[in-house]
Amino acid sequence: GGDFGRSGISLASMMSERDEREKRSAQEHRRGIAMGKEAPTKEEMEDERGQRAIGKVADALYARVMGILEAEAEEHSILSDEGVRAIEGKSRWDRSADAVKRLAREIKASSLYTYLPAEACDDEAVHRLVETAEVIRETKEGVEIASANAEIDGMYLVLSGSVREFQLRPEASQWENINWPLEAGTKFGDLDPKGDDYFRSKFVSGRKGVVLLKLLVETCEQILEDQRDKKANDRAKFLKSTRLFQHWGIQRLRQVAALLKLRLYRPREVIV
Repeated sequence: GGDFGRSGISLASMMSERDEREKRSAQEHRRGIAMGKEAPTKEEMEDERGQRAIGKVADALYARVMGILEAEAEEHSILSDEGVRAIEGKSRWDRSADAVKRLAREIKASSLYTYLPAEACDDEAVHRLVETAEVIRETKEGVEIASANAEIDGMYLVLSGSVREFQLRPEASQWENINWPLEAGTKFGDLDPKGDDYFRSKFVSGRKGVVLLKLLVETCEQILEDQRDKKANDRAKFLKSTRLFQHWGIQRLRQVAALLKLRLYRPREVIV
């Protein structure tokens, strides 16, 4: 009696309700087993709802961070716009030597310089790369700059704006953005592709477009070939200056020089 009597609730009715709840729970559990899947508990259902909510918040934060990064990238430019426009849309023959020299100097003073191969980073090499470089300016978002499976024919330096990289994963039907936006000061592609190298991703212009400077592989290859020729000539001249090879022709010495590996030994250094 007591408190239960005054409230109009009996101990027997409370026990009956508890038994009924347990009975319904047991029935739902048996139905879940019969269907081949155990029915989730209340705690599991609440946990699943919480995970979905966390996922939505994480997606929203990711989108916001991506937007902030792109906005910052769009405001930044590595090379002067005046210097870039001085060669933009002009063939190598129409570009003034001063304009090429200025842009080459700006590249050497920027972070872009670190992307150049060691063999093609002296003043003459950088000047030649800029002479044949292509300026790509895209003001719209989502324009494809480089296609997946296209042969890599150059190094693309991001001067301003941003580029997004997309990849089509195996058995997937939609392209997926796999990286942070490539902002000013970054690059994609290469000047020294190994064998038959191709883009594995596609690259499209960012939210407010992009300005790129494309340095050509063929120019870099010509620079390296000229350097090899110069090295062969220097070696041939060195050999001809010695008494052993002084009567040899220069062309024959060039052939010999290509097969030799020269090393300078210090006084008293052990040779073998």
